[in-house]
Amino acid sequence: MKQLVTFDICDGGMSYESFGIYNRKCSDKKIIKDFFGIENMQEDYMSKNNYWWYDSLVSIKNRVDIDDDKIKIMMEYGVAYEHSI
Repeated sequence: MKQLVTFDICDGGMSYESFGIYNRKCSDKKIIKDFFGIENMQEDYMSKNNYWWYDSLVSIKNRVDIDDDKIKIMMEYGVAYEHSI
């Protein structure tokens, strides 16, 4: 089963979300490293499982199972794409 992963990105006073589709459950750190291409991840000292990406703080908001039909729709609309680690 694949998962839809929702990322929370805080950039100064702005907060927004991004989405990715992954084949299997991995640690939050591994998924964030893959999605954002962060080589040397620095965890936020105040918030566990939040990592700095340039001047933004990123984390995984949630992960839910998703079927192939929904994946196809999300990809057609450019909302989320499949990633493999």
